[in-house]
Amino acid sequence: MLASTEDTISIVFVLLGYGSPVFMLLLTWLVGRVIQRRHVASLERREGDVGRRIIVTNEKRLPAGVEATSGQMVSASVVVGTDYFRRFLAAWRSVVGGRVGSIEPILMRARREAILRMLEKADGMGANFVVNVRLDTSTIGTTQAGKNKFSMCEVLAYGTAVKTGFEQSPYGVTYSAASDRT
Repeated sequence: MLASTEDTISIVFVLLGYGSPVFMLLLTWLVGRVIQRRHVASLERREGDVGRRIIVTNEKRLPAGVEATSGQMVSASVVVGTDYFRRFLAAWRSVVGGRVGSIEPILMRARREAILRMLEKADGMGANFVVNVRLDTSTIGTTQAGKNKFSMCEVLAYGTAVKTGFEQSPYGVTYSAASDRT
């Protein structure tokens, strides 16, 4: 009976030793997935709201025939972190190289959030357009055992919020970007 108790204790220690990291990875994957889905839903709802009122472009000028009455620089930034599961996948991917697909959704969400915050500021100022939009991205990492590890990224979005005498329809205005270059 003593041998079976020792075997049971050994099995429990092995399960705890290997099972808890696997459990934690699965737990962080599940929680990270729920948080990501909620954030994407929030982004889509907010983009639909602000996107009807403001036209955004990375062009340096307003479309032909649109005159600015005032303009002001607007900017917004966001810092988004990764979960342990995505870091684990990125570490494995760094061994073989190539595209790190586990980090891409985080960067995309950060870009969308920064642009959206910038647009919300421009909307609060009464702007119709945001022109010359630019994005700057930086990583915020930690160092462990002499190695830099990606843990967060910051995205800064900035542009010029422009008020025009131009009235927009409630569904937004579309124009051909090619027409203002001719």
